[in-house]
Amino acid sequence: MSHESNGHGEAHSGYIDRDGYYIPDTHLPDPTIWPFVLAIGITLFAAGVALGLVVILLGLIIVAIGVGGWIYDDIQLERRKEQH
Repeated sequence: MSHESNGHGEAHSGYIDRDGYYIPDTHLPDPTIWPFVLAIGITLFAAGVALGLVVILLGLIIVAIGVGGWIYDDIQLERRKEQH
C-alpha cells in the first residue's frame, strides 16, 4: 500500500495501479436495510395524502422506525470503531 500526500502534508492510503496511476482507498458504508425502510415509510406517508389518515400514520411510524434503526446502527458502528 502506498501513501500519497494531498499537498497539505497529510498522507492518504491507496495504491498505484499497473499504469502508474494513484488509486485512493475508498470507504463504503456497510450495507443496511434502513434506507429502504425509510423510503417505504416516506412513500406511505405521501400516499396517505390521497388514501387517508391511517396510511399517513402508518407511514410516520415506519419513518420513525427507519430513522431510529439507522441511527442505532450508526452508533453501534462508531462503538465498534472505538474498540479497535
